[in-house]
Amino acid sequence: MAIEDIMRDSSGIAIKQGFERVIKKHIPKESLIGQRNFYLKDTALRMDSATVASLKKNQIEEYIASSVLVHCTDGWNYLSRSIESLINGDIASSIHFAYYAELRSAMSLMAFEGVGVFNKKHIWFDTHKSASLFGGFTTHSLVNSGMEAWAGLSTKKNILFDLVKVKNRSLDNWIRESGVSTNSKYANSVINKWLKRWSVDLHLKRDQFIRNEMSYRPHYLTAQIDIGNLLTKLTEVWELLEPSPSSGFLHLDQHLLRIALEGIYRKSKGAKPVGPNYAKYVESIFNRLGEDTEQTLFNFLLRRSNPEDALIFIEAKKDNLNSDNNKKDPFPLICRAILLLRLSTGAANNLIETSSINKESLRFWWEKLSHDQGVINSIGSEINPTDLFTDIRDSITEINSIGGGLTNIKDSFDLASGALYYLKQFQRPAIWGMGL
Repeated sequence: MAIEDIMRDSSGIAIKQGFERVIKKHIPKESLIGQRNFYLKDTALRMDSATVASLKKNQIEEYIASSVLVHCTDGWNYLSRSIESLINGDIASSIHFAYYAELRSAMSLMAFEGVGVFNKKHIWFDTHKSASLFGGFTTHSLVNSGMEAWAGLSTKKNILFDLVKVKNRSLDNWIRESGVSTNSKYANSVINKWLKRWSVDLHLKRDQFIRNEMSYRPHYLTAQIDIGNLLTKLTEVWELLEPSPSSGFLHLDQHLLRIALEGIYRKSKGAKPVGPNYAKYVESIFNRLGEDTEQTLFNFLLRRSNPEDALIFIEAKKDNLNSDNNKKDPFPLICRAILLLRLSTGAANNLIETSSINKESLRFWWEKLSHDQGVINSIGSEINPTDLFTDIRDSITEINSIGGGLTNIKDSFDLASGALYYLKQFQRPAIWGMGL
């Protein structure tokens, strides 16, 4: 069966039911998976030898359901390692880890939609919750092909539109009130562009080759990191990821909404999203939603305030077809990884929000994870996940106070080692982004 058919017909219904069993059977025991789950150990080997008849269906559903959360947090952890490597002047390792951040975020998204990615043999579930096994792909090639297929499927984009929210409304809601169906070719073009731009580093023929070269070959020629410029970029990215009590990704999602509405207007009207006509277009959306046009969001969407695209989008769009650019500056790759992780975090949040779970019952998991990774210093902290940004805000203030004094990597650690310790911790957005 072609991957396009699998991605078109796959469904997360069985995965959501598997998560409900996890909630009832394993979460009370402070575990995301049953300790006797058949697929917990030797997973790839057991899947490679599996047949549909031999599948332990409930257990593989539970395994994949929990993996939506774990692939996502692992992806953020890889991103943290990528940033840490870059701060340390190690571009090769930064590329290696950023690539895996993207890979794991894509695996989380595919798991959410009922596709389990393993080694030589993989699994997918349809809308009837029936399981099918398929091969012909390695882990990397399946993720690459799966995301490529997803980007071209009009039937699947609604899933991604549902993962991004502004004012407690999904992009799907905003787009529908523009008078354009989310099943239209206009909306489809937006998602197609998003996925193909942001997952470009999963294209094996080009980017896995670069990853392999940077990971396995001696580095005779190395680029120097401009640490001052890097820290300026990092602080801008962190400010974009700052949570609010009502949203894990308030600022980032507003930018995504602006880009989506502009893209759809451009495609559907054949005109640039500027001027009085576009203002009326946005105003009509606000009126249909019962939103006040005097609020700051209205002016933001019309680019009357904060008119420039956020740095993360500017970097993510950079053309890295020239492999030498990747070797000198992995920051565009890092930004694309963050954008994909935003989507996978949305998938994890959706899985949690649409389930019967009491989110407080997941504290055992994210607190232990945060403690083990050095984000918090004790388990049972009773910290609110959005308060995890406090350390980041203090670190940004410290970096800004030093100003131009950070001219090389050694100086940066001498002058701001504490701030750098926190600025590398990109595991944090996974926690507040999931709404825990």
